[in-house]
Parts: sequence; C-alpha cells; structure tokens
Amino acid sequence: MDEMRSASNQPQEQIYHVQANEKLILQLSDTMVEVLALDEGGCEIKVSAVKKASVPSWQRFIGEQNLSIQRIWKALSTRKEEGFKTILPWLLAGICLLLYLSTRLIGLKEYPIYFFSDEATQTILAEDLVLGGYSDPQGYFLPTFFYNGYQYNLGTSVYLQVIPYLLFGRVVEVNRGVSVLATSFSALFLFLMGLRVFRMKFPWLMILLLSITPVWFLHSRTSFETGLAFTFYCGFLYFYLRYRQGQIGHLYGAAVMAALAFYTYSPVRFVVLGSALLFFLVDLRYHFQNKKVIWRTLALTTLLAIPFLRFEIQYPGQNINHLRVLGSYWVQDISFMDKLGRYFTEYFLSFSPKYWFLAFADELGRHRMGPHAFIPFWMLPFILGGIFLSIRRWQDFRYRILFFSLLLAPMGGALVARGITRILVMVIPLLLFSVLFLDWLLQKLQQRFHISNLIISLAMLTVLGWANIYLLTDALKNGPTWDQDYSMSGMQYGAVQLAEKIPEFLASQPQPVHLILTPTWANGSDIVMRFFFGTPVPFDMGNIDTFINQYVPLEDDMVLVMTPEEVDRMEQSGKFTDIRIVDSIPYPTGQTGFSFVKLKYVDGIQAVFEAEAAARKVLQIEQTPVEGVPSSVAYSYLDIGTIDKIFDRDLGTLIRSMEANPMEIRITYSRPLDLEYCSARVGGTPTDWVLQLYDVDQQLIGEYKRHETETPDPRTVDLGIVPQKGVEQVRFLLKNSDNGEPAHVHLWEFTCTRQAD
Repeated sequence: MDEMRSASNQPQEQIYHVQANEKLILQLSDTMVEVLALDEGGCEIKVSAVKKASVPSWQRFIGEQNLSIQRIWKALSTRKEEGFKTILPWLLAGICLLLYLSTRLIGLKEYPIYFFSDEATQTILAEDLVLGGYSDPQGYFLPTFFYNGYQYNLGTSVYLQVIPYLLFGRVVEVNRGVSVLATSFSALFLFLMGLRVFRMKFPWLMILLLSITPVWFLHSRTSFETGLAFTFYCGFLYFYLRYRQGQIGHLYGAAVMAALAFYTYSPVRFVVLGSALLFFLVDLRYHFQNKKVIWRTLALTTLLAIPFLRFEIQYPGQNINHLRVLGSYWVQDISFMDKLGRYFTEYFLSFSPKYWFLAFADELGRHRMGPHAFIPFWMLPFILGGIFLSIRRWQDFRYRILFFSLLLAPMGGALVARGITRILVMVIPLLLFSVLFLDWLLQKLQQRFHISNLIISLAMLTVLGWANIYLLTDALKNGPTWDQDYSMSGMQYGAVQLAEKIPEFLASQPQPVHLILTPTWANGSDIVMRFFFGTPVPFDMGNIDTFINQYVPLEDDMVLVMTPEEVDRMEQSGKFTDIRIVDSIPYPTGQTGFSFVKLKYVDGIQAVFEAEAAARKVLQIEQTPVEGVPSSVAYSYLDIGTIDKIFDRDLGTLIRSMEANPMEIRITYSRPLDLEYCSARVGGTPTDWVLQLYDVDQQLIGEYKRHETETPDPRTVDLGIVPQKGVEQVRFLLKNSDNGEPAHVHLWEFTCTRQAD
C-alpha cells in the first residue's frame, strides 16, 4: 500500500515544445514548470504534475503565489530585454543622426571656404522663378530644367530652395542648410538598408561611416546638386530592395526617388536609367509574380516622365548641347569606335583605388579635403572584405543588386570625363560593402569573447563619434590653408569676404566711390555677387586688363578691386602712377588677397595706346593644317584661345578677339581646293558675317553675306556657298552687330569642307 501511495505521488511528466514568439499558459496550481533548453528557434519546457494531496493547502497557496510572482517578473524582464534590443538600434541611430547633423551645420559658412557660383545660382534661379510668376523667361510655367551656364541642367535643387528663399531670402547658411537637411536623408536610407534589408546587428554604423567619409563630408556641406542626387539614388536603392523583400508597395517609392534623382543631376540620369533597365531584367521572374504593382508603377513612371517629355518638346536638342558645353567626346568628330574606347577608359578609371584611397587624387582642390583621401585608406580592407562576403552570398538578390549598383555608378560620369561630382554615387555601394564586413566582424568578436551588444555599441560609438568631431575640427581649423591656390583655378576664395567688406568700405568713404570689382577670382562671380547684393549690384564688374589694353579715363572716384595677379600685371605694364592701396582683404594664409586700389595713368598714355592698337590691327600669322591641307592662317589678335581651336571639330573650344570687331580669319591653302560648303559656330548675339573666296590669282570668285538675329545659345550657321572649284584663299569676317570697336567676338568653329574626290 505504501508502495502504491508512493507511486501515485510520482510526478507525471509532459514535454512541451514552444516555437519562437509562442506563449504557453499553464495552470500552476497543479504543476511545476522547468525550462530544459533554449535556442534561436524556441524553447522546450518540461512540466511535472504533482498530486494535490501530497502538499498541504497553505504551502500550496504560498507556492502558487510565489510561482505566479516569478512568472510575471520573468515575463516582464524578458519583454523589457527584448524591447530594449529592439529599440537600441533606433536609439543609437538617433544619436548618430544628431552627430551627423551637428558636423554638417556647425561652421557651415566657414567650410568649405568658398561659396561657389553653382551654389549661389540655386537660390538666384529660385528667386527668378518666384519673381517671374513661377515661369521661366520663355513663359513656361514650372519649368522642368533651368538655364545655367549655356545649358539647361538644374531642376529639383532649384525648387528645393524656393520656400527657404521666400522665408529667409538669400543667406549662405540657409542655402547650404537646406541642402544639408535634404541630404541627411541619405544617412537615414543607408541605416534602414542596414537594419531592414541586410539585417545588420549594428546598422547605425552606416550613419557614422558615411559622416566621416571625406568626399561626402565636403560635398554634403555645400548646395551642389550632386549631393541631392546621391540622396535620391540612395532612396531608390532602399525602396527597390524593400520591394524585392516582398514589400511590393515600396516599388512606388523607388519610382518617385528615381525620378527625383533623374531631374536633379544630369550624370545620374544615365545611372537611374541603367539601374531601372538592369533591375527589371535580372528580377524579371519576380516582377511577373507582382504584375499589378508593376503595371501601376509603369503608369506612375509615365506620369513622372511628363515634365521631361515637355522639356524635350519645348527645348529640342538641349541634351546634345549639354554634352557640347561639357566638352564631351561624344559630340567630337571622331569615329564611333574611338568614342566607345574613350567611354570604357573613363569608366574603368572610376574604379582606380589610387583615385579613391590616396589623398592626392587627380581632382580640383575645391573638391578635395587637403590631406584626406576621398575615402579613408583604412576602410579599404573592410570594403574588400564586404565584397568577398557578398560574392559568397551571390545567390541572395540583395548582394547582387549591391554589386550591380557599384557597376552602374560611373555610367554617367564616363560620358564626359571622370570627376568626383559625377561619380559620387559610387560611395553608396562602397560604404555598404565596408559596413557589411565590419558588422560581420563585430558579431564574430561578440561570439568569441561574449561581449554584450551594448558594450560593443558604446565602444564603436565612442571611436567613430570622436572621428566625426576630429574631422569637423580639422576642416574648420586647417581647411582654409589645405590648398593655397585661392584663384579661379583653385579654391575661388572670396565671396563671403567681399560681401562683408564692400558695404563696410563704401560706408567708410567720405565721398561716393565708383567701385569696380574684378570678376576673375571665380566662375560666375556676377551670380555670386547678385546673391549677396541683389540686382543691380552697387558696383561695376571689370578688371585692370581693360585699362591696360586700351585707354579708359580713370576718374578720381574710381577704386579697382584686384587680385594679386592683377596687381602684378598693373605694376609690370608701366602705364600707371600714383598707385595707392586704400584697403585689402587677406587670404587665409595672411597674404593680401584682394586690393582696393586707386591709380592714375602716366603722362602721354594715349599715344602709347594708339601705337599698341595699330600694332594689334596687324593680322597674326600661323602655319597650321586645315582640313588636312597645310595652310597659312592670318587672324585678328586674340585674348582667348589659339587659332587651331576653330579647326578641331570640338564645339567645347573657342577663340575670342581681343578688340577686333569684325574678327578676321584668312586661310591660304598650300594648293587650290574644290570646296563643297562652309559653316561656322558663332555666339548667340546678333551677328553679321561675310565670306569671300579667292583663286590662285587672288581674284574674288565668290562672296556671301548674311545677318543672324539673336538667339539664347551659340549656333552653327551654314555660310551658304555653292560648290566652288579652285579656291586658294578663304576670308571670313565676323562682326557683333550691336557693338562697335573695340569689342570681343567669339568663334567656336570654322569649317570649309572639300568636295569628294
């Protein structure tokens, strides 16, 4: 009986298998719960039932309450721990974003040390749009692209500045700050890619590494449109990857982001189109499984393409003109195979490790951070490690798309020549590769040494946070003297400094001053000055060369603002006396940068100018091949370009007469030629031209004249000859109709084509 009673009191065991995120609720009054094992998939629970009679009721009651309290506390602790693990990446991402924004907004006016015309024009064009009733000068409402520097190349970035202009006006910090806030979304997109797409354990590392990448640090503190295009393309990749993960509605977001990138920056257009086409082909099977969303996205894409189609109708041929302005080899007179060879050369140059990871890359100083490479050299092993990991995971669509985005990134830049602003989107896949490997490495270290997430996170946040602060401090303290070429060919320093100094100088003068500011310190200096002073500016734009090359009366109230190079030319000319520097602006090195100068001509200067003008009227002569025939070319005195530039079939090069109007070009062939036709590429101003053909006896055998009306852009004109045999000499006169002499006359190309043999 005792044995039977003892057997009846033995626990009756049951085993429960609980999957991850499943709940098991048991009546504890008759049970005792013991966890046997726990793994990633769930847990195994052993439950032993004990007979009620074997335990006194008061003990059972206390035991039940104790077990209940333990169960509730364990549940709360587990939820707390799981909730903390869930919220930790977002919490750290928030901290990283605050650090990112701080390192962009602090000292925004001081670094970069220039305020470039490409930045100023964003706000200027937004202002013109507002003042023009939201139409362009041709009357088109809400234009797709804006005219800038002989081309239509700005779009989204101008519209981004409209509301800030209405609220704050033309302010450097606002101009750049708007871009900083907009481009900060790139950090958010990269974090989300790490968190939701690649399932990284430390996805917030994306923000910190992006922030300390020097090429991005520099360009994200400007309002160049390349940073905005970078951000939109980053968003496009994120939304497309989410779509491929099964969140099919994200495809609409990908289409919108692609369109915004397309309308922001011309080199990225080719990257967007190439990405859309390639992703469509490689994921064709997946697309067929989601036909409805594909058709809707195509409809959305058609809607988003309407502004571009409208632009093509309104301004036909502008895309080709854009390539001409940039000097692309695609519009040069070379064979298709030569163009293709040049394209792949430029394309593969974009992958040069020397270009990306060495500090002295072949790039303009204003696009580099002095001793810092575009991407820190220490990141190269992480990038290579990420590439290796991705190759091993090639079957996973996420890593294939990452590789494809790297291969597609240089497509647009290769159409002209490698340049960091044109291939900036390459940083996106390179950064993703580096963080993929770093995240993998940290997880391995965590498993090996049993380090908690929190400890690793705090350590990485401390190290990379310090790196962010160091880079900002270095830029603000040492950045002004990294590149000490402050001229137009270098940093183009002086916009902010001149804007602060000129009003102060004018206000300090006892009498009104006729100020003449040199334009030679920066590209588009008139645009930059309009940004600060409005229209019209309270001074004239001009430089000392005008006074050196011809007689222009120097009034007593004139003050010329000159660069150091212009001061040197003034002194070396020997044409001036009583030179007084009444004020100056120093360069960051402490040397004089801009000099405010009063001066007078030496006695007898008019006779000197007359003698020089007579000498310049004598045509210059040079021996050069024309249409493959050795020739002697006589031409008016030039101040821009060399005479061979008008025969090179390159629409991006030109010559300019120093003062001759009309400009004269006289070609004498080494043997008589039979000519088919002649053409010239001239400026958009009203133009008169005369073409004369002479035979071996210097007899006039053909003469053609025409007046060209004004156009907004340079144009190629057919000079209208009929086929003419036995031409030994061609004389071409080109005159700006609205100007007398002296005046500048521009000529891009002059071509007389021979008849076929």
